Amino acid sequence: MHVSLLGAAALGLGLAGAAIVVGFLLRRPILTPMAKIVLFLGLFVLPTGSAFMGNVSNMEASKNVEFCNGCHVMDSYVRDVRNPSSVSLASVHGRLPAFRDDACYACHADYGMFGGVTTKIGGMHHVEAFYTDDWTAPGHRAPKLYKPYDMRKCLDCHDPLRKGAPLEHQVHAEKLKSREIACSASGCHGPPHPAWVQKTQ
Repeated sequence: MHVSLLGAAALGLGLAGAAIVVGFLLRRPILTPMAKIVLFLGLFVLPTGSAFMGNVSNMEASKNVEFCNGCHVMDSYVRDVRNPSSVSLASVHGRLPAFRDDACYACHADYGMFGGVTTKIGGMHHVEAFYTDDWTAPGHRAPKLYKPYDMRKCLDCHDPLRKGAPLEHQVHAEKLKSREIACSASGCHGPPHPAWVQKTQ
């Protein structure tokens, strides 16, 4: 099993804190000022550091495509991303070395300073919906975005109005700037996921 450095550090801090507390319970030393400092480390500082590092480690692990593939309702999306002959936006981007492992997260992470946190909150809403709604029933609601896709994610890498931009981009420059039309709009670069993905949900 692969254990990240952060995960290993979190485990180490947790074990160190537990060792200090167990040591105090077994030896019951006199509470000198130094003993109180060590006990404070074992009861508060080390466990807090362990929890923080563990959460950061889990956040990093949840960016991976295989994490998304852990829910069976996402199987067809991941199959498309991994399909070398697919021409969907998701697959084309997922084959790039920069996005191969984090393709889902790279495009679906919210824009802004706290994007990673709000993305994970949205993901937990999906998990809750999966377990509280019957997504396996015929005609169930497939996973949907909670808000319209923000084209600024595309602009992280692409500048549609760069010098020498395609004529179509120049004609629609104002609508692109105001985000009135999106890169994945019908007649433009197409949907990010093919229609068959939705049908298999």
